[in-house]
This record gives sequence, C-alpha cells and structure tokens, in this order.
Amino acid sequence: TEEIEDAVSKFSGSATAGALKIRLAKSYFDAGRYDEALAQYEALDGKTPDGFADIPAVGKAQCLEAQGKFAEAQKAFEAFAEANPKSCLKLTAQLGAVRCLAQAGDKKGALARVETLKAEVKGDEISKARVEATESLVKRYEKKAEAAKK
Repeated sequence: TEEIEDAVSKFSGSATAGALKIRLAKSYFDAGRYDEALAQYEALDGKTPDGFADIPAVGKAQCLEAQGKFAEAQKAFEAFAEANPKSCLKLTAQLGAVRCLAQAGDKKGALARVETLKAEVKGDEISKARVEATESLVKRYEKKAEAAKK
C-alpha cells in the first residue's frame, strides 16, 4: 500500500493518476481500511480514466457493505445496476445488493432475487457460476442464522 501511496503522490495530475488511485482504493479495501478506501473512491467520482468510470460507484458500495451499512450499500448497488444496464459491473452490483439483503436479514428476498438473476444469465456460464456462488453464500447466511437461534 505504501508503494501505491507513493506512486499516487508522485504521479498526481498525470494521465495515470486516476488508475493509481483506483488501485490504492482497492489496496485499502483489501487491507480492511474501508474508510480510506471509501474516501479514495469518493474522490474519484467523475475523475476516472476512460474505461474505469464505473469502478468508483461499485467500489463505494462494496466499502459500505464491508462496513456493515447494508441498507445504504444495497441502495448504492441497486442504483448503479439500474443506471448502468450495459456495464460489465452490472451483475457485480446486482450480486452485491443480494448479499446486502441477506446480511440485513431478508434471506427469502435475497434468494428470490437470485432466482431472477439465474433466469437473466442462463446462457452465460461465467455469470451463472457467479450467481450460483452468491446463492451458496446466502444459504450459508441462513444456516448461520438458524444455528444462532438454537
């Protein structure tokens, strides 16, 4: 992370600055430094290089989810997916919304959304695998909740 921070400082204002800031935000996120990651993503709004414009919105939502702010994260994921129907990150956002729904306690609603997504991605094996992995995750949330009740 320190090397990336140094590079961001060194190349501030250059053509690579936006990409470096995205990498720094991801590095903060991976290190569990969600407040710092969120701040980086927020600072990037509207200042990303071509091809990277969608990353800050989804990154912000992922930070909110990691902070346990499930309702806020779900709204951010859903808003992104709705506003960007052709984005390569649309499914990522939709699956994020499903996770947030499940973590907030609405497992039934999350599983219903999974079924809707399965129908939408049925011809795409990679997307199908991602949806199925999220379904498995949601079911584990259910098992944890049931075990806690016992």
